[in-house]
Amino acid sequence: KLLEMATHGLALLGDGAKAFGLGSLSPSYDPAREDAFLVEFAGEGAWYLSHAGTELMRVHNGVPGLPARPPSEAQLLDTLQRVFGTGDGTDVPLLRDLVVAASAQPHGTLVVISDHAAEEAERLRGQATAIESLPMTPELMRSVTAIDGAVLLDPFGTCHALGVILDGIASSEGSPDRGARYNSALRYVYTVMGEPDHRCVAVVVSEDGPVSVIPDLLPRIS
Repeated sequence: KLLEMATHGLALLGDGAKAFGLGSLSPSYDPAREDAFLVEFAGEGAWYLSHAGTELMRVHNGVPGLPARPPSEAQLLDTLQRVFGTGDGTDVPLLRDLVVAASAQPHGTLVVISDHAAEEAERLRGQATAIESLPMTPELMRSVTAIDGAVLLDPFGTCHALGVILDGIASSEGSPDRGARYNSALRYVYTVMGEPDHRCVAVVVSEDGPVSVIPDLLPRIS
């Protein structure tokens, strides 16, 4: 009951074995002491451990892991350039701006960029909101990502479908602690990229904050 009453700014205080009541950390706390930690519960089977505003560990369904770090803009640009190239068939700066706009969606979203977007929109129209293809803008992206399902773009930044429910073959690369949105994107990307000459990138914005780019390519070396 005490834990249910706890909110941001009013935490359940304890020493790991006993609970003492409700309260908050003193503003005079010295982070160098490293003896006051915050545990935040984020839904069923998920909790995070942090200290002085720095997340240290995430646990999902009993499996601990390091905090998910959003990709840097440089990493996003690198992935787009390596998958689609930088020729006349790709507008990498626009794609970057669209992904950044989608990343601000507080309820999470999914953006799929495919060089077969028109064909995929037709194939998946039974489980999507089909639209007349239109140039996507960052302002429009903030609106269309408010609904469930993926936004399907081509490398020029043209939108071909909204609210797309993705398909794909189950993969050993999946992660049960990452949720349905991430795993469906992973299955889809690795399935379609197994086809000849089909290039695809998915950007997953999770509801609890992390942003993931699929495929997660190894860093380039000089």
